[in-house]
Amino acid sequence: MSEFDKWEEPHPRDKVSQLALFCISASALRDVNGRSIDLGHARKILGCDKKRWDREWVKIRKRLQRRLDPLPGRALGPVSELVQEYRSRLKKAC
Repeated sequence: MSEFDKWEEPHPRDKVSQLALFCISASALRDVNGRSIDLGHARKILGCDKKRWDREWVKIRKRLQRRLDPLPGRALGPVSELVQEYRSRLKKAC
């Protein structure tokens, strides 16, 4: 997310973090068992239709994915679980 802050995108940080978590999980699944992820799930997470996705979010997803591609997929699964747990605890504390 600190890298995202440098991109100076107008999108809400919490939505981008949700998309980043989706991309982490997608990378892990792809690398571990070759499965691809339905991007419809990402649109549901963000609460947008395909038109808005194509216009506003697809570029950010591709950028996040390119950033994750060099990382080992087997490590990304546990990382996504830790991030989800951290976010849950943070929300409860606020």
